[in-house]
Amino acid sequence: FNLIILDFDWFSKLIANLIQNGIKYENYELITFNDISDFIWNNENEYPKQKHEEFLKILQEFRIIVLRKSISNNNNDKIYMIPSFLSNNPFT
Repeated sequence: FNLIILDFDWFSKLIANLIQNGIKYENYELITFNDISDFIWNNENEYPKQKHEEFLKILQEFRIIVLRKSISNNNNDKIYMIPSFLSNNPFT
């Protein structure tokens, strides 16, 4: 990474924004790169679009989000899982 976070409040908002807005999706634990980029981090001033991939890499390091499937190297084909949204009962 070449990203240094100086404002920890901003970083906590980045995480909270993902978790709070991710709940709105029908398939709670899976979310696409486009959903995150276009609907959750859509404030260009606060979350510059060219940094979204780096943000996701940081969140993967903390295991807040996990890359579940990538059909190609294109970001649009990436599907992420948010482990905190997984059901405690795997049979429900």
